[in-house]
Amino acid sequence: MTSPWRTLTLLLALCSFGCFRNHGIDDVDSGPAADAGRDAAFPDAPGCYFGDIAFANELTCPEEAFVGDTVEVRFEHSSGGCCSTGSATVRAVADGPNRTRLEGDWVTCDCCELCDCIGPFQTDALAIGPLAAGTHTVVVAGTSCTIEVRNETRTCTPMAPDTVRAPRVLFEGQPMAFSLVQTDAFGCDCDPTLRRVPEDAFTAELCDCCELCMCVDPGYEVAYLGPRIETPPTVIDDTTLPTEYRDLASCRPVSPTGLRVEPPHERVLRDGPAIWWAVVSGVDTVCCTEPYGGVREALVGEVGQRLELYSCHQEDCDCVGSPRPFEAWYPLGELAPGGYLFHAGEHELSFMVP
Repeated sequence: MTSPWRTLTLLLALCSFGCFRNHGIDDVDSGPAADAGRDAAFPDAPGCYFGDIAFANELTCPEEAFVGDTVEVRFEHSSGGCCSTGSATVRAVADGPNRTRLEGDWVTCDCCELCDCIGPFQTDALAIGPLAAGTHTVVVAGTSCTIEVRNETRTCTPMAPDTVRAPRVLFEGQPMAFSLVQTDAFGCDCDPTLRRVPEDAFTAELCDCCELCMCVDPGYEVAYLGPRIETPPTVIDDTTLPTEYRDLASCRPVSPTGLRVEPPHERVLRDGPAIWWAVVSGVDTVCCTEPYGGVREALVGEVGQRLELYSCHQEDCDCVGSPRPFEAWYPLGELAPGGYLFHAGEHELSFMVP
């Protein structure tokens, strides 16, 4: 499975030559603006409309949970029209003891009544819970999924991660990603579990370990790759990720001095995606602060992907400074078997995924 931000969405598949702007042709061919099924127009923003979620796909729920759990559901949705730009705020509404309805308020602009496409799309994740025993149903725009909630109490202990991987900076459109690994394992047949908890935090636990079994697990990993939490920092128990949300304009491009790839850990018991990471190194001149930055990915036709490095530190002392090296971690996501080629400045790296 390729990284979600490098995958063409259903929008591109459905768009035809009737679409306009970022959908395919110029404004002069777009036809008259229409409400595209929206409820109301914004008088101070001509061509923009307010509406609900009209179309949803890729709704995913965990197949199983335990009483009292808070779980995360993820879905892709649209206002249902063919619009050039738009965004939505979403929420989960209890629609009964074992039923949750996902709702959203869309604002879309530059819509075309006669164009044959749906978009833009947005992907969101919402926390639902605590859950009661039984079959819990989640619905959105005619699409549904179910969660079997077991009336059992799990025995869990907190993970003690010794390795944390996460980006230092996220630019617009980049999803949140992290992986935590505990290599010092003493349990047997434990189930590593990453759960969402209130206030946009996570908890990582080792559950249902076999106390009487004669084995030692090889290690554990929990990972996440999906929509960002609303307000950083991201907290996983006693671990606080250093990730910041930044505008690209607030950072400075720098020339990469190195490029390497870190594969997911092998032989560990895992919950979540097996994330591959690109690590781009660079140098920036600083005086009394540590340099740090982020990576942006750009397509390079059929010859691989280009990774662009940016330095993002802002406050520093008023002095000459000296060159200091830094590294920026960038999630490539779960990679399908095959060959891959990446560029970062003058550096090129090819590798195979078995």
